[in-house]
Amino acid sequence: MRNDTNKRKLFLAIIFGLLFVLIPNIQTISENLVINQNLILSMIIYSILSYLAIYSYSTNKVAGIILLSSISFLSPNLYKNFKGELYPITIVIFCSFLGYIFGIKRYKKWKSSL
Repeated sequence: MRNDTNKRKLFLAIIFGLLFVLIPNIQTISENLVINQNLILSMIIYSILSYLAIYSYSTNKVAGIILLSSISFLSPNLYKNFKGELYPITIVIFCSFLGYIFGIKRYKKWKSSL
């Protein structure tokens, strides 16, 4: 039996990455859409963060929603008054989630070794 769960999560992450890159820039997309290195890099970063958020949503719903909503802090076009001030919040939230996952795995390893 094939496991297509990761493929679905990856597809959703790419869709969310596209949405996070293209939706805040709707006004400038109508003028010109240039596919360059910056667009590709942004899509990759947003897709990786979206994949982590979707993974966390499958394990813990509240954490997944918090991670997905914190990704929007990266876009300077959504919060024009806070350019460059909100991205540390996203970094702290994702690092906290990764620390949580690491701690759970270490605890299970420690508990099984007793």
